[in-house]
Parts: sequence; structure tokens; C-alpha cells
Amino acid sequence: DNEPSAFIIPEVYISLTNSNQIQVSLINENQLEFDAPQMSTNDSEMAKFISSQRHKAKSLERSYHRREETLLLISNVIAKKQAQFFKTNGKKLNTLTKQEVANETKFNISTISRTTKDKYFQCEFGVFLLSRLFSSRSVNNLSQGSILNSISEIIESEDKTHPLSDQKIVNKLKTQKIDISRRTVAKYRKKLSIPNQFKR
Repeated sequence: DNEPSAFIIPEVYISLTNSNQIQVSLINENQLEFDAPQMSTNDSEMAKFISSQRHKAKSLERSYHRREETLLLISNVIAKKQAQFFKTNGKKLNTLTKQEVANETKFNISTISRTTKDKYFQCEFGVFLLSRLFSSRSVNNLSQGSILNSISEIIESEDKTHPLSDQKIVNKLKTQKIDISRRTVAKYRKKLSIPNQFKR
């Protein structure tokens, strides 16, 4: 497979404090600030245009800051419910659905989906999709997150001079009593932002 390289920019940083508490912050917070120079003109039409553009820019700034506040709030809830993930370096993941986060934040589930879609977080042991922290029961009573972690661990422990194909990953998963198709492995591998065997 020829997969294009992706340039990932995480928006959220999640860490553990010295007291083992979850700490969540935005990366590059408040990057959009509008500070237009004061202008005066005797042209009434130009004055209306300048006022209109200033209003639009301020409206955009407010929307941007609301987006930041929403992302931070939702990320806080997700991270705290998945504290085990950060305390075990990504090895353990609790069951967590978008509906649970919606109930906790009082946001609509569509807001949860939209806010977390294609967003990445950075932590001490890597960069991951925020949606990776959602996990529902799926295969053999294992959460999707558990399967993702198994795939990640298999790839991390592979012989770096002979990376495993997706089919070989399927075979290794079967020894853990996880029976999924090669196509599903490829989909989960991409979800983990791990390139195929030819690019590893």
C-alpha cells in the first residue's frame, strides 16, 4: 500500500502531575487574537465597511475561543475517565463511549463527535488520536481500545529489520484469542497512525 505521509499537529497535551493527577492543557492556546488598529475616515461607506469587518473578525475570535473552551472541557472529561491509560503508558483502556462524555459535559453527542474528530493529543509516551480514548465492547468482550493496544504492542516488539505484515499481525492476535480480519488490522493500524510494514 502506498500511504501518503501525514503531518500531525496535536492540539491537546495530557500529562500526570507528581501526585499522579491528570493535567490537560491546550497546545498553542489563544493563537487567534484580533487587535485591529484604530482608523478614521470621512467616507461614511468606508467607515461602515471597516466597522463590519471588525465585527466579523471579533465574531470569528469569539467562536475560536468557544471552540478552545469546548475542546479543553471535553478533553478533561475523557482524560480523567481514562486515567488508567496514562498511568500504564497506554497499556490499559477503560470502556468509554461518546454518550457518557455527552452526559458528563451536558453537550449534545454530535458536539462530542465534532469536537474530537481528527483531533490529536500528545502525552509523555506519544501522539494519539483523541478518539482512541473512546472504547466500546466489540470483539470477544474486548474493547476496541484493548485491541488497538494489542496491535500497538505487537508492532512495538517486532523485529525492526523485518516489520510484520498486517496478515502476520492477524496471526499474532489469534494467539491472544483476538480474531479479526487483515482489513480490520489495517484500519486499526491507520487509526494508531502507524505506517505499513514497508514504511516502518
